[in-house]
Amino acid sequence: MERFKCITIILLSVVAAFACAANGKAAGSLLQEGLYAEEVDGDLDKAIRIYQQIIAAGTAQRSHIAQAMYRQGMCYLKKQDEAEARAVFTRLVTDYADQTKIVAKAKPMLDELSNGDPAALMPASTLLYIEIGSPASWHRVRAACPGARLVLTPALLGHAGCPSAPSAGDFEAEVERLATLAEEANFGPLHLVGYSLGARLGLALLIRHPELFVAATLIGVQPGLRTPAERDARAQADERWCQLLETQGIEAFADAWQTQPLFATQSQLPAAWLDALHGRN
Repeated sequence: MERFKCITIILLSVVAAFACAANGKAAGSLLQEGLYAEEVDGDLDKAIRIYQQIIAAGTAQRSHIAQAMYRQGMCYLKKQDEAEARAVFTRLVTDYADQTKIVAKAKPMLDELSNGDPAALMPASTLLYIEIGSPASWHRVRAACPGARLVLTPALLGHAGCPSAPSAGDFEAEVERLATLAEEANFGPLHLVGYSLGARLGLALLIRHPELFVAATLIGVQPGLRTPAERDARAQADERWCQLLETQGIEAFADAWQTQPLFATQSQLPAAWLDALHGRN
């Protein structure tokens, strides 16, 4: 009888071991399928469903579930669904703190997603007019401002998507083109948002067509350099940038541009966001 009990216990142990191995293998296979759908096919919805199978089953190893949650959060980020990404990363960091390596990758994402809502800076009663070089650059801002009403995202002169091509350096013509777009939209007074070149054009728009705008948020702009020496130095610096662009091409120019101290903090961003940022144009 005792021998029979021992044999039974051994058999049950073997069955349990095989069951655990099977579950682990299934979760590992599903992770591979999810990664293929995400990275190769680009089918984020399918990848999210596959990762959810691993998470919902609850029988996989904790390391597999944590990896599935991380990949699912990344899929939501790629879909620009920050609310879902935040929820997934929060659960990962809270419930799977023992999975230190994957949690260390998720925490920077969660910290960034937990920053204040930029919509709080926008006047609640105004429309949002985003005016920049590449409309794609503002995807994350749009996602963070669900209450704002987006009305225009024109591509600027020299950027992909610009329907017209005024002569090089024709700043005045570009200002008037944008003013015409704002007038023809017929949405009433707009909130103007611009960065860098967009901010410079935005400043000109406010001066020449103040009736079109009720408010403005301009980033990276000033009224102008005050002294001839400052203006000469800037002109020489701009000429060096132009020569780099003309002689070595856009990729070399972009790489050099991103090494400026102004952009040093970008190194703290998650890799997925940097890839999206640098590949936007």
